[in-house]
Amino acid sequence: MAAGGALGAVTRYLVSGAVPEVRGIPMGTVVVNGLGSFILGFAMWAVSLGMRLSPEARALLTVGFCGSLTTLSTVAYEFVELWATSPVLAVTYLTVNVATGVLGVLGGVALAHWVMVGRA
Repeated sequence: MAAGGALGAVTRYLVSGAVPEVRGIPMGTVVVNGLGSFILGFAMWAVSLGMRLSPEARALLTVGFCGSLTTLSTVAYEFVELWATSPVLAVTYLTVNVATGVLGVLGGVALAHWVMVGRA
């Protein structure tokens, strides 16, 4: 699990640093949260449909990698930081983060269903 956490943390650092802000919104955080949600949705749904994954591998991927890749604490901090200058931008940022996470999970579930069952 620690190896997954280390890889997730490095991935988060690289991705969030490579994605620029858009109109004041830290899109790097949005991207890593959406990506982590997608991977988690895929992994959990695929396992529920019968994909064989050892408990250790599942923990490495979900708790380790996805847990380190995604970041609620950064969302909360950036929300407060944005609120100080623009409450509208802060609420927009929070909404975009939550919507991206939910859409990421739904996308991962759909892909897992397509891979495991053969149709979306």
